[in-house]
Amino acid sequence: MSGEINNIAEDVAKKMKKGGFDDVVVKITYLEETMTKAANNTITITQNWSNKRLDLYLAKDKRISVMSTHFSSFEDIEKILDSSSNVISKIQPSELYAELPKPNAEHSSKILDIKVIEKMSEVPVYMQKMIEKSLESGAEKVAGVLSFIKEEKVLSINGEENFNEVSTAVKTYIRSFKGEKSGMWSFGSRYLDEKELLNTSEKATQFALLQNKKEKIDSGKYDIILSPLIAGNLLNYIMFSASAFNALAGLSFFKNNENNMYSEQLSLYDSPEETDLPGSTKFDDEGLATYTKPIIEKGMFKTFLHNSKTAKKFNTKSTANAGMLAPINWNIKANTGDSSLEEMIRETKLGIFFNNNWYTRLHNYAEGIFSTAPRDAILLIKDGEIVGYLDRIRIADSFSNLLKKISMLSKDIYKIWWWEVSIPTKVPYIKVDSIRIATESLA
Repeated sequence: MSGEINNIAEDVAKKMKKGGFDDVVVKITYLEETMTKAANNTITITQNWSNKRLDLYLAKDKRISVMSTHFSSFEDIEKILDSSSNVISKIQPSELYAELPKPNAEHSSKILDIKVIEKMSEVPVYMQKMIEKSLESGAEKVAGVLSFIKEEKVLSINGEENFNEVSTAVKTYIRSFKGEKSGMWSFGSRYLDEKELLNTSEKATQFALLQNKKEKIDSGKYDIILSPLIAGNLLNYIMFSASAFNALAGLSFFKNNENNMYSEQLSLYDSPEETDLPGSTKFDDEGLATYTKPIIEKGMFKTFLHNSKTAKKFNTKSTANAGMLAPINWNIKANTGDSSLEEMIRETKLGIFFNNNWYTRLHNYAEGIFSTAPRDAILLIKDGEIVGYLDRIRIADSFSNLLKKISMLSKDIYKIWWWEVSIPTKVPYIKVDSIRIATESLA
């Protein structure tokens, strides 16, 4: 498939360049995926699919047009190309326009595990092993999803500079149940590691089994311990604020807090060179070589993520984070600490451990005011011990407070990737002091 989509991308770019466009970027992605789903201890379905997607960036007289579509044949693409000239003539010139930079990335790269490709037909076998591991660990019911993915990505800039990359990925989550109590865990990687898959089942079951006595609390401020699942979700939202485009749009709490000092315990990186994470890549959508850069380093905000357009606006250089239109994150990586989860719990006088979350909402993007609904294991801690479980509460605070009040990080780090953590994230357990918790009546 690589040769075919390489030729299509280059041909499209050359055609649009000859058609009078100043800048043309064509990206074609071909994805193959096998997904197995399980519920009530049983594999319910295995699906196989493939798709081809075209992303097209066009610029003419400082007018910018970005298009995206799935296609099956070159004829599908031609329909889009035929209308592109009419579309761009109706667009106002962009104040963010900048000429494309000179590409400097490797032209061909592979970030893959051949086992993922060879074992695509065996996804149900691995899913069955994960179910059995959960049951052996004490779960009564198990549900989850496991996917093996192969992706080929090609990029053509003005039909002159062409890039291609082949990658693989493994993506899974497991939810284990003991009665009505549940625990959850996730794993994502470029590589197939059966030990990590089985550990996903063990971790999910471990948290399901920790919930014995139901407790109640009042709304107020509590020390909290975030598992890598919920930490990964919140860091995805925090990194949204690191995009320079979002800062210009008034959607970044970093824009008003660039000089703030957050917890010295924390360093946070955009890490495309983290090749075991599924967001790793050698080039951005402008053909620049990607590299790891700190967003926060020992508590200090360091940089927004830039493409050539936002870099020009900010009078700086691109950080090689170009998407088709705006800067994007590749992978998120937080630093580790020197604590274990058990030590974090022992150091907590009155607090709550959170296993997982959903329904994260930004109530004020510019101030980073958010709330999120914890789910699965929510464990009350008193005097260094877990005394019971909670439900129907929300975390309701601001990302600035969260970043300032981090007090401990675990020495173990985990690779998290699932639908609530859409940017692959490598993150430890994180303890945060004095965060506002709202009970059901105030949530």
